[in-house]
Formats: sequence, C-alpha cells, structure tokens
Amino acid sequence: MSLKRFLRGMEAPIMSQTDSAMEAAVQMTEFRRGVVLVKNPDGKLVGVFTERDLVRRVVAANRNPMATPLEEVMTKEVITITDDVPLEEAVALLQQHRIRHLALLDSEGVIRGVLSLRILLHEEIDTLKWSVDSLEGYLN
Repeated sequence: MSLKRFLRGMEAPIMSQTDSAMEAAVQMTEFRRGVVLVKNPDGKLVGVFTERDLVRRVVAANRNPMATPLEEVMTKEVITITDDVPLEEAVALLQQHRIRHLALLDSEGVIRGVLSLRILLHEEIDTLKWSVDSLEGYLN
C-alpha cells in the first residue's frame, strides 16, 4: 500500500524561513499539527519546525518567539519520502531515525504534506479493530 492513500490527512502548514517561531506556533495550532514545513524562496523544502524545536530551541533558550526566524531554530536535516513509497518503508524510516514526522514530496520534489506517526498509529488501530470485529463475527 502506497502513501497516496493517506494524502488527505497529511496537510501541514508550509512557511518561509523568515517567518517567526510565533507565527509557526500559531499555524501549528490552526492546523492541529505538531510540525511546520519550512521552504526557501524557491519553494524548496529546507527544514521542519516541530513542537520539540519550539520548546528546546526557543522557549528553553529564552528566545523571543516573535523575533526568532525559523531558519535559526528549525531542524535542517529533513528526512523526506515520496508519495509512491510503500507504507512499510515509511514506518521503517520513522523507526530508524527515531522521528515522528516525514516530509512527503511528489516525484518532482514538490511538497505534498507530512506523514506523522500519529496518522500511522490511527491507521493501525483501525486495522486491528477491523480484525477483532471479523474474528468475533467468525466465532459467534
């Protein structure tokens, strides 16, 4: 199963490197996401800014979130995946790198969204519920 199946739930805010950490926090709240994708002026993905980055690199560092641009506090080593990759490969990447978010690009490198561990966990729970219901139906 490819990741295209999950595209509807992968919307995430996309912001500029020069936007502030405060603006990113507002976008995370509005999108109900724990991550913002950060692009350069050419539209290329150059980083991610997560709730963890907000806490560690802004709040705990006593920086002013309204005056701190994302380029100074974002995670620059972005792990990406394309939407034609099998789900199992995405899960393996999340586990291997011990991360909660994968930036999702199409085959031409255009930002499509973000795959989160939470989305995958909800999918797994739904699959397990279906299996339990099927087994209960079989046994009864």
